[in-house]
Amino acid sequence: MKINKWLATILMLVIAISGLVAIAMAAEAIDPGAILDKANLKNGESIYNTGKRAKGAHLAFTAGPNWLHVEGGGCAECHGKRGWGNTMPTFCTTRTPPVTYKYLAGNGYPFTARQDGSHPVYTMRAFKTLMRAGIKSNGYEADFCMPRYRISVDELRDLMGYLIKLDDD
Repeated sequence: MKINKWLATILMLVIAISGLVAIAMAAEAIDPGAILDKANLKNGESIYNTGKRAKGAHLAFTAGPNWLHVEGGGCAECHGKRGWGNTMPTFCTTRTPPVTYKYLAGNGYPFTARQDGSHPVYTMRAFKTLMRAGIKSNGYEADFCMPRYRISVDELRDLMGYLIKLDDD
């Protein structure tokens, strides 16, 4: 009987912790309206398409493929102008995933470019970790071809705003 009470207590704790985690994740969910209210879409578009801020300065790389360091370029080099991915960048070993808002933080798309199946929804914190450290929302490291950048919170918001707008186009 004592074992059953102990197991019931453990089960209740697991359920309670799961609920708290779900609440915390919901609280961190990306709110497209709030992002778009504050985002500088011109800057987000420039970062996405060229790897440069709207004012012209390149984002600093901390890691990534040498060819991108040499030639320059933004997210569109690998993920495409529409953000749908499914390309095989030069010297890389995996196809690029789509990166629009719906894929990262919404319901996602059933593209074959998904390398690891479904992934947990990206929050802005998870997006920052991906862009700065190359760690995906599922905790796995992104392919070495995914550049890591020194990018500010405001620039991340601008970029996410542009990724939201890509879904509208």
